Amino acid sequence: MKGSREGVISMPVKLMVSFLIIALMVPVITATVESVQNGMDDRGMMDVAEQLRSSMSKVSSRNSGFILQMELDVPDSGHLVIGEGSGRTISVYKDEQHISDLVTDFVIEGGPKILYGNMLLQISNGEYGIIVREL
Repeated sequence: MKGSREGVISMPVKLMVSFLIIALMVPVITATVESVQNGMDDRGMMDVAEQLRSSMSKVSSRNSGFILQMELDVPDSGHLVIGEGSGRTISVYKDEQHISDLVTDFVIEGGPKILYGNMLLQISNGEYGIIVREL
């Protein structure tokens, strides 16, 4: 019986091409996964900033003397700076890089404050805007 030797040669070539394709795809897949992870981290920071702005907005729409306490959990990789610039900005930072700014309809009194970690905040109406204090 005469056997065909095509499989002896074509099998290693097919394996080599398959491994080459996989090797070329690994960096692309790794970069994609890393990009998705960074996007999720950025979105988490933005969600915290939105939560803070929403609570401040509730206080600003109430009568003078209204006080709201809230727990804020800023992810370890970032921090928020409130009251920058004109006093109407919540700046979002992740790994010391500026991600975004949220502009509010009200002034945040007391100058710029840096918020990081897990904290309890007291938000109240002040004479000229919103006052945010860490408890």
